Amino acid sequence: MELRTAFAGVLRALRLVRRARYADVSDATHRRKVSALENAQTSITVEQFDELAQSLGLDPIAMLTLCIAHRQGEQPLTVIGRALTDVAAFEAEGGMKVLSDQFDPDGNLIKRGRGKPLNVDNERAVLALKAEGATQQQVAAQLGLALTSVREYWKRPRS
Repeated sequence: MELRTAFAGVLRALRLVRRARYADVSDATHRRKVSALENAQTSITVEQFDELAQSLGLDPIAMLTLCIAHRQGEQPLTVIGRALTDVAAFEAEGGMKVLSDQFDPDGNLIKRGRGKPLNVDNERAVLALKAEGATQQQVAAQLGLALTSVREYWKRPRS
């Protein structure tokens, strides 16, 4: 089952249980959009999802949990338990620091350059060999990296 289909069923059920009319959720999204959502004919943005969940008196995480649980044929608390484990692993891997590094002090997302992000392990290896006095050509040959990649890592300031 597609997540969109599970979401349609959850939205219908929530509106029935909460006795919410289209007008009650129309602040979150247009009434026609709610109808299309309940028929799995369209999708919404994360912001619209958040507003819709709140208009139904539900935390967005709870609403998403209901959708995923229904799609996978699991109990919602099983899905939440797995999510807690995933969040704990993310935190243990230093993910919260990496996440906070994505934003400036005012909470604005820091613009990232085009292309794929640099490989942290390669960066460390290049900078270590640079510190030992190796040339860019020597580093490229020793690590099996393209010289252009070595140059990208080479010019980055050490953190």
